[in-house]
Amino acid sequence: MALELIVRGGGGRPRVGVALGGGGAWGFAHVALLQRLEREGIPIDLISGCSMGAAIGGVYAAGGMSALDALVARRRQLLPRLLAGPRPLERLLARLTGNRRLEELEIPFLPVSVDLRTGEEHVPQTGPVSEAISLASRLPPLWPALRQDGQVLVDGAVSSMVPVAAARAAGADIVIACNVIPPALPRLDTRWRQVLSSVYRMGFRFGESQTAHADLAFQLGDATVWMTDFHKAPEIIARAHERLPTERLVVRPGRRRHFG
Repeated sequence: MALELIVRGGGGRPRVGVALGGGGAWGFAHVALLQRLEREGIPIDLISGCSMGAAIGGVYAAGGMSALDALVARRRQLLPRLLAGPRPLERLLARLTGNRRLEELEIPFLPVSVDLRTGEEHVPQTGPVSEAISLASRLPPLWPALRQDGQVLVDGAVSSMVPVAAARAAGADIVIACNVIPPALPRLDTRWRQVLSSVYRMGFRFGESQTAHADLAFQLGDATVWMTDFHKAPEIIARAHERLPTERLVVRPGRRRHFG
């Protein structure tokens, strides 16, 4: 894939935002997209994310590809920490992000959560990156909502499976978005899996409706794995690379292209 940015008439280079959607282990596909953007020399001026998209985006914004490599290397720690509650995961994320804070990042990072009372998106501007990722990943009933300043905050995927709008609001002229929820899920052999499949089927459609507003959108959902298969991160990343297009892509603000 080769990307070419076309400057909006006479001005400077357009600001590029990347919006990364939620999806558990499927979210490792975002790593392939970020690797390809780096390889092609495409600048990233800001990143928005929710749930696993927030984890991938936040770790990358804080420490670059080497930090993402460290996250992949610790992939077998993720599910036990997720099941143990927010704090164990926050401690791991703090190490991976070097205890950095949102306000000091070179690449602005927008971790999106939602207020259950109002349905409004919440994007913190300050504070530890690890805690911001955790807040953008609080999906009941796995983790309880966080009550803060009169808000009841949960995973941003509840309202923004792929937070394209947050990237636009932060000033992105071009938004590159990635939905990692597969259109169909494997192993529907138990009632619990059937329930989850029903929920994520809606999530897939929800994510697609949001990536429709991006300038460049990718569908990298991997139906060969389950959302809890964090230990399969290298395979998920490899298959995502295979699904990325090889053609040269001309990206213009307002001219949309979708793949997958």
